[in-house]
This record gives sequence, structure tokens and C-alpha cells, in this order.
Amino acid sequence: MPQSNPVLVDPPVNLAPTINLRHDPYLTRSVTVLIKEVAETEDYTLTTVADSVSMSGTLARLQQLRRFIAGVYSDAKRPLAQAKKTMDVQQRALIDPLKAAEARLTTILLAFEATQVPVPAPEWEESGAIPEAVDPPAPTLVNGMGPRTNYRADVTDLKALILSVAAQLMLTDTDAAPMTKVTHRWLSAYCPTPQATMNLLRENPTAVNALARALKEDLSLPGVQPTRSTILVDRG
Repeated sequence: MPQSNPVLVDPPVNLAPTINLRHDPYLTRSVTVLIKEVAETEDYTLTTVADSVSMSGTLARLQQLRRFIAGVYSDAKRPLAQAKKTMDVQQRALIDPLKAAEARLTTILLAFEATQVPVPAPEWEESGAIPEAVDPPAPTLVNGMGPRTNYRADVTDLKALILSVAAQLMLTDTDAAPMTKVTHRWLSAYCPTPQATMNLLRENPTAVNALARALKEDLSLPGVQPTRSTILVDRG
């Protein structure tokens, strides 16, 4: 296969282009040349050892250039990541005390609100008589402020949650074999309500892939499809 100009595609060791959110001309030119060279192999069939060595050389240059570009952008983003980390620390140092103060005052105010006796309905509402002027209760909060109830939940027993989801799936699985009453009662004990649905759980691709790398051909998990792929890696 044709050889490309090594001056363009071989990444020099000391090159450190400035990254200013625009493509660096050198990187763009290097990528273009290599991609054009690979495009010429679309219907190419290797017939000789020399061709194989030549193509593996192109593959090596592709991998070297890819790693070089990743390094350039990683170096460029490192100060930004550090700056973000510093700003996050500064932000938390300012906001966390405010949140704590808000929570303290909210607790005090809600406790006072709970002590306020609701004003009973005037007797004229029941009798139909002409109402007399009634002074409204004095406001206890500034204008525009009112209570709002928020709801959240924290998982305190992951195993119990997983078992409840599994039990609910078995109870509602229309394709499963008929179960005995004893089994139904046993599953219902783990999942007393139909609230334990699959959307409460998420797969962990990082853990699954780590297990696949560790077990290789021995990986056998229900619902998991092992895959294997072979690549060529330039270790130069």
C-alpha cells in the first residue's frame, strides 16, 4: 500500500501546540493524511508479507497519533480541571454555611408554625348571617414565603431493595412457571407492594467489564452476554 509522508504523520516528541478551542493545523493535517491513506484500503486484500508489514506500520502510526492527540488535549484540560476543582472548593466553603444557617432557621420557624392554632370558621358561615369584620391572623412569615414539602429517600439496605425488586419481577413474570401458594407468600414477604420496579436498579458496566477481564472465558452471569475482541496494539 502507498506510504504517507512521515514528516506529516509521525508525531514529534517535543510538539506542544496551543489549544484555543480551534483545531491545530498540524493535528488536522496529520489526521487527514492518515485517514486518506486508510480510505484507500477499503477494498484492499493483503497478498504478501510486505503488504502486511506496511499496513501494520500505518496502524502503528494511527495509534501513536491517537495517543499523542489524547495527551495534548489531556494536558490542555488539566489546568481547567484543577481550576474547576479549586472553584468547587471555594463555592462549597461559601454555600455550605448558608445552607446550614437556612436549615437552622427553617427548623425554628416550622416549629413555631406548628404551635399556631388555626382560626375557627366564623359562626356566620353556618348561620348565613351578615358577617362582621374579622381581623385576619397576623402573618408569621415575610410576604412571598410559604412552606413547601419536599420528599426524598435514602437506601439504607441495598440487599433488601434488590430482593424486593427480584421478588416483584418473579411475581409479575407472565412467562414464569406457575408457583405454589407457599412460594407466592414467600415472595410477597420480600415485596409487599408493587413499588419495587426495575428502574430502581441500574447495571454497573465498570464492574461487569472488570469481572469479564478477570474471568475471561469463565464469565457466566444470567442476563450478561460475554464478548471477546482482538486488536493489534503498537507497543513501540
